[in-house]
Amino acid sequence: MRALPSFVVALDRLAIGDPTPIGAPDQKDGEKMIRKLVLVAVSAGPMLGVAACNTVRGVGQDLESAANSVDRAM
Repeated sequence: MRALPSFVVALDRLAIGDPTPIGAPDQKDGEKMIRKLVLVAVSAGPMLGVAACNTVRGVGQDLESAANSVDRAM
């Protein structure tokens, strides 16, 4: 189904006496935005966790390499 242009929606609101201000977002728009934000937050959490694991693993490898270098030098 194709969305109606905003001016048609505004005229329809005026015709039925809807007190909602013209150009005000619908309640459904706010619900859609909240759902998108939740989806982004839920998706970003595991991605950040995986990135942090790789970083910690790299730090561990660097420390191990430094310790091996010190052992060889002695």
